[in-house]
Amino acid sequence: MMPKLNILVSLLVLITLISGLLSACGPDLTVTPVPTSTSIDITAPGFTQTPLPAATDTPGSTIQNLPLATSITTPAPHPDWKTYTNEFLGYRIHYPADGTINEGGFGGMNSDEVIPPGFDNFDEYFDYSEQVMPDGICVSVSIPGFDITIAPPMPFRNYIGPCPGMGIGTGYRWEKEHKTFLVTGQEIDIPGTQLYWESSGAFDFEFYYTDLDNGFRVSIVGSMQDGMDQEAYQEQWATGLEMLATLHWIRTPDLTRPGTTCAGKNTRLMPGVEAMVLKSTGIYTEPDLSSENIAEIPQNTVVLVRAGPACTDEAVFWQVESQSIPGGIGWVTEGDWTDYWLERYRVDGN
Repeated sequence: MMPKLNILVSLLVLITLISGLLSACGPDLTVTPVPTSTSIDITAPGFTQTPLPAATDTPGSTIQNLPLATSITTPAPHPDWKTYTNEFLGYRIHYPADGTINEGGFGGMNSDEVIPPGFDNFDEYFDYSEQVMPDGICVSVSIPGFDITIAPPMPFRNYIGPCPGMGIGTGYRWEKEHKTFLVTGQEIDIPGTQLYWESSGAFDFEFYYTDLDNGFRVSIVGSMQDGMDQEAYQEQWATGLEMLATLHWIRTPDLTRPGTTCAGKNTRLMPGVEAMVLKSTGIYTEPDLSSENIAEIPQNTVVLVRAGPACTDEAVFWQVESQSIPGGIGWVTEGDWTDYWLERYRVDGN
C-alpha cells in the first residue's frame, strides 16, 4: 500500500496521462478523472439501499429486478465454460476454461474525502475502509488477446483509481474506431481507438469503454500477443464478444459508502463480506428484537452478509445467509459495542 496521502496524487497523474492520450483521438473519447473531493451523496445514481431479492439465474433466461433500462436476456454460455459471480456488486459473467479472473480491491482514498460522523480523523476512516472494502471492486476477465474489465459506479470507483490501469507507450499511430457490442442484452455502439506501430504499420491493440445505464463501466481491450497472427486474433476476439454478451446482473447492489451508515464507526461490516459468528446469537425474521427469533446461530459459523445495516432497538442488524439458518436467511445483531457477535472473516487471518 502506498503512503496514504500520496495515493490520490499518483492516481491523478496516471489518469491525467491516460486522458491526454485519449483526447488526442478526438472528442468522442473521454476519461472521467477522480474528483478532488467526494460528493456527500452516499449512493450512486439509480441505486437503492434496499436490496432486491435474488433473481432465478438460468442460462438463456430473462433476469428481472435490474437497475438497467430494460430486462436482459443473457445468451446461454458454452457448457464447458466457467462462471464468475461477484456477490458484492451483484453481477455474473461466463468465460472459457482457459480464461482468468483478476480482482482488485481497495486501492486508496482521496485525502479530501468527507469523513462520516463517528470517525475522528482521516487515518481512522482510511484504516476502517481498507478493512471493510471487499476484493472484487475492479474485476478483469481475460482470455489470450482479449480482456473485459468491470468497474463500479461512482463513488466506489474513487477507491480503486484507474480501472483498468493502462500504460500506453510511444511509437504508435492512433486511429479512431467504433464497434457494436452486445452488452447486458443491448447492442451498444462504443467508440474506441486502434493502435498501429509507426515503424512497421502493424496492428498492436485496441480498446473501447462505455458506462452502462446502471453506472458500471465496461472496458474492452484486444491485443496481438506474441506469436498471434491476425486469424488467431480474430478468433479470440469473437470468443471475447461471446463472453461479454453473458455479463448480467442478478441483483441490485447496495453501494453505500463505508462508514456512512446509521451505525457509524460501531460497525465492522458491510454487504457482500463474510463474517464469523464469535458468540452464539439469535436470528430474527426482521431487524427488530420484537420479531420472531427463528434460531440460534452457533459460534464459529461463517455467514454471508447480504444486506444492512438496519438500526433499531439501539442495535445494528445485518441480514445474513447461512445453511445454519432455517430458510437460509435471517437478521442478527452485530454486538453491543463492548462485545461483538460478528466480525469480518478473512481466510488469511489478516
